[in-house]
Amino acid sequence: MNLKYLPRGNSDLKVTLFFEQETFRHVRTEYERTVSAPMGKVEYTNVQERDARYKMVEEFSLFKLEGGLTLPHIYTIKVSIDTVNGTYVAEWTIKLTQFEFNQKIDQSVFNVSAN
Repeated sequence: MNLKYLPRGNSDLKVTLFFEQETFRHVRTEYERTVSAPMGKVEYTNVQERDARYKMVEEFSLFKLEGGLTLPHIYTIKVSIDTVNGTYVAEWTIKLTQFEFNQKIDQSVFNVSAN
């Protein structure tokens, strides 16, 4: 089952969220944006203009019970960028093995000062 999200305002970002049909767990989000090629006179015949396409996919998997919550233990991000300058594709995966809840946080970690 999927759900499309429309950001407020005049955004060209397309967001699609995917859920498991049986459990309603959020298992995937796709973010897509296409930037149209510039219109107008091209001064050089060897210059090729085309749309730029950006896509990022988040995937959540290996759900297990942690502290009374069912949480994903594997998080994957896939990025693809296709522009006139070339194509870039990357993937990162994080496997979470330890969860801590209600831990004390030292207030000094929030003290940010410029030197």
